Amino acid sequence: MYGMYQEKKITKSVLDKNSIKYEDLSDITKDMSADTFLIIGYTQDSKVYQNEKEIKQLLKKQNLLDHVLYLDMSEKKNEEGFLDKLNEVLKLDENNKIKGIPAMIFYREGEVTKVISNGVRKDDIAQIIDMYSLAG
Repeated sequence: MYGMYQEKKITKSVLDKNSIKYEDLSDITKDMSADTFLIIGYTQDSKVYQNEKEIKQLLKKQNLLDHVLYLDMSEKKNEEGFLDKLNEVLKLDENNKIKGIPAMIFYREGEVTKVISNGVRKDDIAQIIDMYSLAG
């Protein structure tokens, strides 16, 4: 019974309050003007779930949950060339390309300021919060 609960729990991200669809990504990022964390993740992985839980706690404590957009790539992450397509849709240049997910892009006043690939930790987010004095 507990195993089924745990399994069901990781089928949804704890950060999906402001969830966006892949199909809308280009329009959303084009019109972005505020400081925003775009977190790109996937479900069905207990380590990813735990990291997202820690990130949510930090963002909640800093009153920054409204500055998060979440993109669930669970259905696309196994498609061939999905990272190339994602980088193209996000218009990321060679220096800022996403090389693996989970990933995070921080937009400062609508511009890509920081990209983290191959795993996002609470400490990564905390560093950005401190660097840009974002705490609310």
